[in-house]
Amino acid sequence: MPSKRKQLKVYATDEEVAFIKEKALSANMTISFYLLKMGMLKPLLTEKDLSMQRDLARCSSVLGKYTGSLIKYLNERGDVISRAEVLNELKTVKATHHELRKVIQKIAEIYS
Repeated sequence: MPSKRKQLKVYATDEEVAFIKEKALSANMTISFYLLKMGMLKPLLTEKDLSMQRDLARCSSVLGKYTGSLIKYLNERGDVISRAEVLNELKTVKATHHELRKVIQKIAEIYS
C-alpha cells in the first residue's frame, strides 16, 4: 500500500517560480514531480530523451541487421570485391555497432 502523500512548502522568488515552472513544462512534468525528481537527485528523462534513446536503439537494430546481411552475402559471393577488404570494413561496422550498444546501455542505466 502506497504511503500517504504529504504537502511540502517551498519558498521561492517570482523568478525562481517562473524558472521551475518553465523547466517542468519543458520536461512535460508537473511542478511537484519535477521538484521531487530534482530533490532526489534522479536524472530527468524527458520525452526528447526517450525519443533519442528509441532512435539509438533503432539504429543499433538496423546496423545489426545490415551486418548480418553483409556476412550472409559475403559467404555466398566473395568474388567481385577483395574478401579481405570487405571483412576489414565489416570489423569496423561491428565495432561501431558494439559501441552504439554500449551507449544505449549506459543511457538505460542512467535513467533506470
